[in-house]
Amino acid sequence: MDLDTLVSGLFDTLGRLLFREVVEEDDIVIATEPISTGFVCHVVLPCLGGISFEGQSAKLEQDAMTNAVRLCLESFCTAAEAAGSAMQAARKQVVTIEDEPQEEPLPTGRQGWAAPKVKPKVKAMPKIAKAKAWPTAPAASPPSKAFYGKGEAEQARPMPPTVPPPGTARPAPPPTPPPETSAPAGSEPKVLLHTLLTKITGQSPMKADVEYCNSLVGGDHQCILILNCLEGRAFAGYPLSTRKDAELSAASVAIDWLQENLPNQPPTSRKRPQPPTMALPVDAEVQPPAKRAKKENEVDRTLSSGSIQSQEGAEIISEWRDARLEPCELSDIQDPASLEYYFGQACLICGAIVSIKGWDAHASGKKHLQRLQAQPMKLRAGIERPLPAPSCELLDSSRFVETGGWSQPDEFGEYPTVLTLGEMDYSFSLAVAQLRPAGSVLVATSYLAEHDPNEVEVHPSDDGQRVLHSVDATNLAGTLQSQGVEGSFHTVVFPFPRYSLSRAPNPNNSRLLRDFFISVIRDGILLDGGYIQISRVALPMDFYQDGGYIQLVHSSASS
Repeated sequence: MDLDTLVSGLFDTLGRLLFREVVEEDDIVIATEPISTGFVCHVVLPCLGGISFEGQSAKLEQDAMTNAVRLCLESFCTAAEAAGSAMQAARKQVVTIEDEPQEEPLPTGRQGWAAPKVKPKVKAMPKIAKAKAWPTAPAASPPSKAFYGKGEAEQARPMPPTVPPPGTARPAPPPTPPPETSAPAGSEPKVLLHTLLTKITGQSPMKADVEYCNSLVGGDHQCILILNCLEGRAFAGYPLSTRKDAELSAASVAIDWLQENLPNQPPTSRKRPQPPTMALPVDAEVQPPAKRAKKENEVDRTLSSGSIQSQEGAEIISEWRDARLEPCELSDIQDPASLEYYFGQACLICGAIVSIKGWDAHASGKKHLQRLQAQPMKLRAGIERPLPAPSCELLDSSRFVETGGWSQPDEFGEYPTVLTLGEMDYSFSLAVAQLRPAGSVLVATSYLAEHDPNEVEVHPSDDGQRVLHSVDATNLAGTLQSQGVEGSFHTVVFPFPRYSLSRAPNPNNSRLLRDFFISVIRDGILLDGGYIQISRVALPMDFYQDGGYIQLVHSSASS
């Protein structure tokens, strides 16, 4: 299991224990330190009183982190198994099994208990001693409040469905098929259940609201359906030959019970609780929150939203429309769906933001045609419209490093000077630096501000290297050269440029690249004959649609 999977599992486990979202650095601190034999890592949990786990040392830093996180997870699993064994012993209930075949090997239908909101892990059922009867699960005494959390301590949870131990004669299959649900003929149980839950809760259930937990029962599949959107009510279906049929059986059982017991229940409110507010004096004047003053030449980039502000987007599209289109007669329009009207992931006629894949559907729409008829437009003379996805030959990914040319000296034996922009964790720049000998000029920059040097994380400056922060690729004179960087570079690399973290269409993506190219040439960042390199997981001109891994290389002569 790799490190990312282990860290994700640790976050998930702590979230279930704390009943809230886990905050990195506040709740979990993973720190490594070099030792004589390599590295050793500590996992500290401030959210649990500062518990610390020290993993086994390793030669590689990542292996040391993996050892520490795995140790932490194994400790939680051991504690959970011990708690489960203690609860089973406290109940002191004996479940017996009869040799004679019965009609229903497992109890089906409503199980009479509310499952905890933590997702149960369905594992192999425990072995049960062979005895005389196949009873349904007996009622259990209520567990303590600490097991369920708030509001669920009064609900009793019975034993899980029982399974005969290996070697026990398998009960004969029931002579008749499982009873059919009361759903209309031809209805798919999962679809009908989704519709029914929507009516009951007042909103469409998500995947986490409806959980299908499957297990093997004597060679067949049995499914336990848990409805977290209804306080964790659980339903057991019939054992059937396939997993799909078992899930449909559990869904049918749930439908029958819901239609019988909750036929006219009004939708339940699931709004997020609001934080407590502090009472203010009657004459108190509430001041609006102060906004940070925007610096000169600063680009306003949103890191958490896939869309842009309507006013900002309208200004960009209006500027492009005036620069590329001009009024014309209605008879001059030959094709309303022409790509002449599409630029920068936006329709210059309607002002709508649309991807290249959705252009045909948008251009044939009523709104687009009405706008174009009301104000006919055509491409200005001298303005070119390149194809959004021209045909080109893509090189194999094994030639990526060779094409980049970072590790190839020139005719004088010198390695090219390299400038990297838009770094997040400096992993790309580190990979390039490892391809080059010591002393080669490589300047790594990030648009993000410098972090607090006291926080626990890896800093390139700790290794004696210098990195630059707050460098805007669209204003290299004001953010790079102003920090003391002089001269020009043979290669300028902008890996994976994007205006925001969202993959949604955004005209600012096109503006970002355009302003980047202008700044590199205008501010003298690129040597004569140098290269501008962009790494993208996309086709060359179809810039924002995911595709194969390629690299674009531009010469300053053609920029």
